[in-house]
Amino acid sequence: MQRSGLRLASSRSAPIWKVGDVVLHGAAAEDNAQTRLVFSKDTKDFLSELNRQFAYEVVELSKHRKGLHESIRRTLPSGQVELPTLAGANDPNWKVAPTPEVLQKRRVEITGPANDAKMVINMLNSGADACMIDLEDAMAPSGKNVVEGHFNIYKAARGELVYEQPLGDGKFKRYQIGQTPSTLMVRVRGLHMKEVHATAAHVGPVPATLFDIGVHLANNGKYLQDHGLGPFLYIPKLHSGVEAEVLEKVLAYCEKQLQLTENGTKVTTLIETLPAIFQTEEIAYALKNRIVGQNCGRWDWLASRNYYLSGQKEAIHPDREYLGMEQSFNKAYSQRVCQTAKKRGFHAMGGMSAFIPVSGDQAKTAEAIQKVVVDKALEIENGHDGAWVAHPGMVEAVLDQFKKAFGDAPHQKSSSKSVDAKISTKDIIEVPKDLQDASKRTEKGLRQNISVALQYMGHYLQGNGAAGINNMMEDLATFEMSRHHIRSWVDSKVEITFADGSKKPLTWEVVEKILAEEAKALSASGLPIETAQEVLWRGLQEYPEYISRISGDYVNPEFGRGLVIGDRVLRPLQNTGGQLTPEFKSIKFDDDLVRSLLGCRPSISGGAEMVKHRGRFLNRLLQSGTCYKYMGCASGLAAAAVVHGGQGLVGPYCGGWQINAMGLEESRPDTLWVKPEDPGNLALKLNNFLGLQDKIQMVDTIHQLQALRSLPQGQFREGLRALQSQVNTYSDFHDISILADLEQGYGDVKYTRYGVTKAIQNGISMLHIEDQGPKKRCGHLGDKELDTFDHAIEIMTAANYAAQEVLGPEQAKENLCRFVFRTDALSATRIVYSKAVEDPSHIDHKYIDWDRGFCPDGRYLWLKKDTNPATGNPYGLDQSIDRASEMVRRGLASFVWMETPDAEVRIAQAFLEGVNERLKNTGRQALGLYNFSPSFIWDKNYYPDAKKLALQVATFAQDNLISRVQSGAISHEQAMSELKQFLDTNGDKVRGDHLFTTQNLERLYSHAMDHCRTANGWSGDITKANDLISQQFASNLKFRLQREIERTQQGGYNPVHHMSNIVVGQRIKHFSSALEKIGFMAQLITLPQFHTEAERGYSVARAYQQQGIEGYVQHVQRVEEHLPSGYTFLGHQKAVGTGVEAQLYENLFAKASAILHDSTEKHFH
Repeated sequence: MQRSGLRLASSRSAPIWKVGDVVLHGAAAEDNAQTRLVFSKDTKDFLSELNRQFAYEVVELSKHRKGLHESIRRTLPSGQVELPTLAGANDPNWKVAPTPEVLQKRRVEITGPANDAKMVINMLNSGADACMIDLEDAMAPSGKNVVEGHFNIYKAARGELVYEQPLGDGKFKRYQIGQTPSTLMVRVRGLHMKEVHATAAHVGPVPATLFDIGVHLANNGKYLQDHGLGPFLYIPKLHSGVEAEVLEKVLAYCEKQLQLTENGTKVTTLIETLPAIFQTEEIAYALKNRIVGQNCGRWDWLASRNYYLSGQKEAIHPDREYLGMEQSFNKAYSQRVCQTAKKRGFHAMGGMSAFIPVSGDQAKTAEAIQKVVVDKALEIENGHDGAWVAHPGMVEAVLDQFKKAFGDAPHQKSSSKSVDAKISTKDIIEVPKDLQDASKRTEKGLRQNISVALQYMGHYLQGNGAAGINNMMEDLATFEMSRHHIRSWVDSKVEITFADGSKKPLTWEVVEKILAEEAKALSASGLPIETAQEVLWRGLQEYPEYISRISGDYVNPEFGRGLVIGDRVLRPLQNTGGQLTPEFKSIKFDDDLVRSLLGCRPSISGGAEMVKHRGRFLNRLLQSGTCYKYMGCASGLAAAAVVHGGQGLVGPYCGGWQINAMGLEESRPDTLWVKPEDPGNLALKLNNFLGLQDKIQMVDTIHQLQALRSLPQGQFREGLRALQSQVNTYSDFHDISILADLEQGYGDVKYTRYGVTKAIQNGISMLHIEDQGPKKRCGHLGDKELDTFDHAIEIMTAANYAAQEVLGPEQAKENLCRFVFRTDALSATRIVYSKAVEDPSHIDHKYIDWDRGFCPDGRYLWLKKDTNPATGNPYGLDQSIDRASEMVRRGLASFVWMETPDAEVRIAQAFLEGVNERLKNTGRQALGLYNFSPSFIWDKNYYPDAKKLALQVATFAQDNLISRVQSGAISHEQAMSELKQFLDTNGDKVRGDHLFTTQNLERLYSHAMDHCRTANGWSGDITKANDLISQQFASNLKFRLQREIERTQQGGYNPVHHMSNIVVGQRIKHFSSALEKIGFMAQLITLPQFHTEAERGYSVARAYQQQGIEGYVQHVQRVEEHLPSGYTFLGHQKAVGTGVEAQLYENLFAKASAILHDSTEKHFH
């Protein structure tokens, strides 16, 4: 039987796609009123399921788009564009389903960004027939904007959206939706975009189309349907009928799962790409039961022309001022949309007139209105039934034009305009001859494109997706059009006319020069022009069809990743001096067989490429506002368990303490017994085991797919769904980060360089180096010393040098291997002496206790350990801030870590905020790494402060609640609400006291009431409860209730103690998120394996001694069996690669092995 790995024929050819529950990040993961409303549990669960069902299909469309591009390039020279058609689409007789009454009149639609509440309200009150709230081009997709956008849509759908604009002196102007708002429509983001604030089980960001549709329909679909208001969607940037078919499946699934009316979700599609204009019939046919319109998205249309037709000189655009709708190719575009709409029975919507009123200038406003009127007259003549405006001030003028044309009719769908128009491919593609002349392509036009693109991107980077520039409302389509326009001029080598009158082809050198000049001219604009310049330049050079996402820093994320990627590993023959005889042909194995044992992504199986991949993975997480966590591992098994259990957001840590204690031939304390190569060697061991787990997953999937092949189609699909569910639990062993401890650089730059080199060669993508001196020890031991800061700089410089040696110039540009500077200055007692510290300007001079002077050995100086009167901070804290900020300022570390003697969030906050305060004018910012050290006794350390709050709660309950509750003046719920308000006001917000869970709040309230009732009252209540149970309840229920009362009695009457423990748990629960908000985006537990191995070994051995094998079963196997399905170590034979080895023999000799199937573990598989 021929084997082909995971490649199946025809409908079975799709690789398994690994998608799991959606995890929110950044602003979307915050706990506030907006996120609780937008991301309810039901909504998140539905979003997870929607993503699980369709993420693969959506992401795979990127390959389909590449095929469209190739088809256009291949067939265009013949004068025809040939793209795949849908069966039935060309039948002349089909019509779309009737349009709902509420959508019959769409003469004017106003659009604007979803995240601007005031703008949304003004649009809904504008008098336009419909309001299209935009989650796409008019909204920069920062986490904050996405949350606010969906929140505003939720409120607007119900007429509840309110905005209060501050006027000063405590006064506000209130905006709210009127009694007769415009019909609400929502434009979701395009299929090319990703929502980086929502990831799914290690495969990366959720497709933004699924995210927006899922959230909107889950939150608002039923409400809108029940009130006859939709839901109505705008779908942007479709390229083909194939894409529309996927969208149809998504919407049908949503309707079924959310119990919405079948085909009740109506859509208008934007025809704004070159392929789409040749697929208007196919797109409408795929959506024929729900489509109500097609719209001309002009700027994106022009951008798409430039992208697809770059190099076609007859199609190259002139300056932007010549690209109006009166041009023949734009008229043909408009007429094609109208022709399809009238033929099939839906609205043809005109495009956006981006002109806006000019505040305070009536003449310019009148001029803008006149331009809009002329533009709309052209669209009406072509047959459009309505059009877009960008400002409420334009609604009346445009509405008047349509009223004059239509009279009392809501539209002109029945007119014959454009129906009989003869529209050729040439009409759509070619630019008129007079506009092909170099005089119509000018330096002035180039500068306008660059200037507008820079200004818009500056606004976009600040979070504003819609920006008024030169009296026009611009959105992301403006940037894309400008970018593609410039690139097409360069690629096509057409001449342009320069300011000096010369005519010559545009070169990248000229573009770069003019880009710099225009950026300089805008440098005082208050916009981040320098970053915008970088984005535009990279967008021109890398040249994707769309910039997928830009927010803050330029991000160009990968399209999604599958379990199987079909890349081959090609290794050239090494010539050893002899000749290979041409008669001899070496044995040839099937490529898929060879690939089957190489794991998911063999091209990144080790070395520098692995670190580059892992570094980019970590960078994407950090840029999306996601914290990454690390756990110490001393074995490959521990590392695999961490990656499995951490679900893509926890990675292994190669720590010096654990290597000393568990990785050497005999256990040693953490006093620098390790050697420079030890972290890298441990990482090699971890990576080998992680790689094996990756191969196990792949081999297991291959076997199951092979078994499915022989099944009938129905059983095959059922089996494939089951396999899909299994694969959803798989872990991605490539998208991880490994952190390692390089001590203090081992005291010498040559050892530092060697240690960094070995670490990177073995896949370590983050390294921390500390500033202790020669007698280095664990940061939680006493009597610590600091190295000279000058030597610490030398060590960090050597580390960065080594990283660039191994990773190349990309390291400096992309920060692929991250460095963490750790300082022990907070609790160090002495510093290595050097002549340099005697200089009062030296960074450490003011922290040395010059009165005490030298330590007895003469090699160290004492450090000040009391409070700095200038700042009120401990001297050690200020020294830590100075040292860390200087390391970051020099570009030697992007993360900082201050070792602390206890777990206190405020001192961590003071440290990181102090570092970044020093850096605020340097153009750099530090991220923090925090060590959740097992040296901290968390419960005991937190208890004293927690008890203070518990006593405050007890007093509050006694003074304010108990008498009112007992008298019935307030209900239980009201009392809980007042207790919550008390905690919000009097608790420690930094520690998360305002974020008490409902469960913890109820427990706290219960114990507070016990405190007020006193011990006698508490005992009396228990007695009454026992009597009531004895009299009222049947035996089984009575038994359970009595056991519950017994547990309460066993806890005893100690309400303040119980409340203190609740506060402790609550504060520990929120410790990590509190640090994350401060900026600690890497968090670490250094040596958990030491304690987990000790605790589990002790507990199991004790149970075994007392209970025999039943103790093992109870404490190990039964625990393992109830862990989530991602846990794969119950079957230990399989977990160490027995199946992979069996697959090797099967690949070599085509003989299946029963080594696992017939093993004693067969019931595990």
